[in-house]
Amino acid sequence: RDPCFCLDGNTYERASIFRYLTENEMMSPLTGQRVLMSTLTPNSTLKAISTSICSMKSSIKTGVGLKDFQVSRK
Repeated sequence: RDPCFCLDGNTYERASIFRYLTENEMMSPLTGQRVLMSTLTPNSTLKAISTSICSMKSSIKTGVGLKDFQVSRK
């Protein structure tokens, strides 16, 4: 929903990493590095990819756009 890049080099869901850092003395869950909340930055590329994939899955489930996936036999 809201992926963010952390200075430890990893991407996390913002709400989850915020909660984790608050409960674990601001230490990265993967590297143990000290992390400041203010350094979390949006990972807009991952969000765009995720949104696109979810949209495609939704289209396939509802049958919308299936004609695009059919093989034409001429």
